[in-house]
Amino acid sequence: MISYQKNNLPLVVMCGRTNVGKSTLFNCLIEKKQALVSTIAGTTRDSNLGIVEWSSSAFELVDTAGIIDWRYLLTKKIADNDIDAQTQKQARSYLDKADLILFIVDTKSGLLPEDKEIAAALKKSEIYNKKVMLIANKVDNFRASSEAAQFNKLNLGEPIAISAASSMGTGDLLDIIIERIDKTKKNKKYVDDANEKTISACIVGKPNVGKSSLLNAILGYERVIVSPIAHTTREPQNTDLIYKNKKITLIDTAGISKQGTKGKGLEKPGILKH
Repeated sequence: MISYQKNNLPLVVMCGRTNVGKSTLFNCLIEKKQALVSTIAGTTRDSNLGIVEWSSSAFELVDTAGIIDWRYLLTKKIADNDIDAQTQKQARSYLDKADLILFIVDTKSGLLPEDKEIAAALKKSEIYNKKVMLIANKVDNFRASSEAAQFNKLNLGEPIAISAASSMGTGDLLDIIIERIDKTKKNKKYVDDANEKTISACIVGKPNVGKSSLLNAILGYERVIVSPIAHTTREPQNTDLIYKNKKITLIDTAGISKQGTKGKGLEKPGILKH
């Protein structure tokens, strides 16, 4: 019988419109190049999960797909089943479970109408409104930190200025996250027993052979997005489970094709190096 590897850590979920640097921040905080980073909007589809350890505490961090329509945050049921709708449905499911929500905005682009709409939706929701923390990303130096002040108009508190690309301000951000997390959970430290043998099973194959469907079937829930469109999966997705008292990490990978680096501007879309 399969059971799921649970760490009982607080859940911190990042959200925001596309291309504000969520995946770059995710990689920075978990200290791994796990999420695929690109200047192309909508690169992230399946949510990325990782563990962040800081100051004798730890939490689980989730990088979600960019919010493409604020209505997805308030709609009770998303009827469509295309790729965009599935990404939004998955993002919202993590936001619903979050202990803390990091709303990421882009200082270089400035305050856009999409930011205002998402902020309004977060404040309107009884589930989200008390969990939101505003993060102003892409502040390259302290002299530019004043540019983050424009986001005070969102009425989500003082924006925390950072640069995910250079790691500037991320230590202070982690301190604040730990303070904000529920005190009943914050002192729980993630312990990864290096002596415990983990079986890693990688699901590989051509695009559209059913790799993601197989992963979901094994797990018994929709962990990754499934679509008949080739290259729906863009980056490896790790999922831990327990089977017959053995820890197994299943890795769903992007389809391997002869096109290699010709994937619509994405660098090596078929394989993400770690």
